[in-house]
Amino acid sequence: MFRIFNRWFSHSREERLQVTPAAPERELSDVEILRDHFSSSQAAESALTDLVQLIAKPLDAATRERLVASTRDAEPGEDTSAILDWALMRHVGEPESIDPSDWCLCIFVDWRASDEIEWQANQLLNTLGIADRWICPDDEQTVPGGLLAFGAWLAPKGYALLHLDTGSDDYIAFAVKRDDLDEALRLATTASANIKTDDMFAASTRVRG
Repeated sequence: MFRIFNRWFSHSREERLQVTPAAPERELSDVEILRDHFSSSQAAESALTDLVQLIAKPLDAATRERLVASTRDAEPGEDTSAILDWALMRHVGEPESIDPSDWCLCIFVDWRASDEIEWQANQLLNTLGIADRWICPDDEQTVPGGLLAFGAWLAPKGYALLHLDTGSDDYIAFAVKRDDLDEALRLATTASANIKTDDMFAASTRVRG
């Protein structure tokens, strides 16, 4: 009996000694952590690309494709609303400008800069191919009120003004054709981009048009 136990313990000790220790886990880089745990899903990225393509319809094909491609250059972990903001503003004040022409896809103003809305709105109208000029009402002193007034003026011309919320103090608004509105909202939802219609925007800012 002693020999049996001795042989059993000897085999167990040999087996333990033959176990290969596990290799230490490789430490992930910050980029890998962001990409694996905080980046948008492939479906969200695809929806965001399609949304930019839809918004950029008024641009020529080459500029539109370069703008759409720029959404794929975002840093790992970047929020989709921030990526959309960056894409819409891509040509403004950037030395590596996608296109030097005077195209404009959005209105971008500080929360106090209501006087900045009118000229940007008319620059957007140029890009949309609308010859009429918009004049901000004299009695409108707030940025939300000015944007809602422009959205109401734009609606009969076949466009809807949408509002992008990036969580900052700035206000960002862009236009899509009324026929594309449902698709734009669907893509925004899939992409997890925080986009509001005029009604949603009015409610969120406690402004009534």
